[in-house]
Amino acid sequence: MKLNVSAEALNVFNRVNLHDVDQVYGAGEFAGPVPKHYGDGINSPDNPTFGTPTFAGGARQIQLSLKLKF
Repeated sequence: MKLNVSAEALNVFNRVNLHDVDQVYGAGEFAGPVPKHYGDGINSPDNPTFGTPTFAGGARQIQLSLKLKF
């Protein structure tokens, strides 16, 4: 008989892990007439949340396991 004990730890120092960042700077309105001058096709304001994180990873996780072989 043999007993194996193991432990795994993820994010041991409990740092914030950012995964997604808002990458849309602004959305132009392209469903109207064809623009005749430079900049006429973009009528929307800038995105105020541009560059801000939208998702953060989980907190510290610890997993313990026991395996009995016989």
